[in-house]
Amino acid sequence: MWTKRRVSSYKSMSNIKIRKAPEPSPSSFLACIKWNVLILKLVGLVPFYTSPNPDVIAAPKGLPIHITRAIFCARTAMHLLHVYALSSPFIMQKLFLRSKTDGIANTLSVCFCIFGDVVISWSCARNGTKIIAIINGFLKIDRRMRQLAPPPAQRQKIRNAFNMCLLLLFGYLCAITIPVVKCFYGTLPAHLFLGISFYQVENVTSCVFVLFIASLLHQLTLRIQQTNKLIAQYGAEEAAASAHDVQSFARNSTTFYSLHNELLDLLQMINKFAGLGLVAFLLYACAGLLTFTYACTLYDLRNGDDWFNIMWNLSWILNFATVLILLAFRCDCVTKEANNTGQILARVYAKGKDYQDIVDKFLSKSIKQEVQFTAYGFFSIDNTTLFKIFSAVTTYLVILIQFKQLEDSKAEE
Repeated sequence: MWTKRRVSSYKSMSNIKIRKAPEPSPSSFLACIKWNVLILKLVGLVPFYTSPNPDVIAAPKGLPIHITRAIFCARTAMHLLHVYALSSPFIMQKLFLRSKTDGIANTLSVCFCIFGDVVISWSCARNGTKIIAIINGFLKIDRRMRQLAPPPAQRQKIRNAFNMCLLLLFGYLCAITIPVVKCFYGTLPAHLFLGISFYQVENVTSCVFVLFIASLLHQLTLRIQQTNKLIAQYGAEEAAASAHDVQSFARNSTTFYSLHNELLDLLQMINKFAGLGLVAFLLYACAGLLTFTYACTLYDLRNGDDWFNIMWNLSWILNFATVLILLAFRCDCVTKEANNTGQILARVYAKGKDYQDIVDKFLSKSIKQEVQFTAYGFFSIDNTTLFKIFSAVTTYLVILIQFKQLEDSKAEE
């Protein structure tokens, strides 16, 4: 009886051993981010890197470098022209057409849009080598993980559908903006047309940048989750401990530890690359949510002609809210999964004294502090960030409405 139980335990634990899995396509990670990267290349935020082989990318050389620099110079010129157009008397008159409160809200939204895109462009141009190192880090980890287990499952259809929905939303906003502005202001001079076009380009660029960071965090979450599953098999309740199991865990623990550390280093690299840009985007998103929510309060729901403008403002609110929710959700998932490694090791720790000696080394070297994804160190980004943002927007919305009422009362007097 004891022999049968021992053989059964041996067979169940033998599945845990590192094994050679069927290799997926080496460029599976690149395929997952190709559309985001393509857009960022076209707008100059990511360099046109080369691929010496399917598992490595390299910095651009020759013509691609000049193309990236030319795009960056064109974006800089666009920012300067946008500032010039915004400061023109005609644009300022249109922004302050209704009241001073409306003009201040509109001006702040446009200024934060320009500021956010300038910061994102500058940080990406300054850290062009970092994004290449991040992508190579993913490819390196994938090469190692293909020797341990099958690759993380990719929900390709769901991801493509979500990207398509966001792309359609961006296209809808770009297509509807010109008719709405023309309907509201009557005419559409060159200054106003350029300002609207620049605003749309800056908005799309900022949102695509955030979506790219969210995609990287999602890919990182899948790999941390896969590593945690490999460790968790040794702590399964139905798996009885044995000398062979301890030896297997001791032999594989070095690989698990190094993988865990490399994944955390990759998370830190992404945080350093995106931190400043995310701060700028969060400021812009908060200003945009405030401005368009406030604009919705100015229309009369009983007037059928105002519904077109209300739907336009609600579309912008949906745009900002969707990107913010996605970013917060991805940050929350990756930090929770990274911090979950300690709990998984605790279950392995309870298997016996032999396991405890091995786990103690890991806990002393790797589990030093709680993992967080921050906005340039100012605050951590997770699901609670959404509550803070929406609370702040609600507070300032009430203040704007009160200023509007005060302004209307003074005008009547």
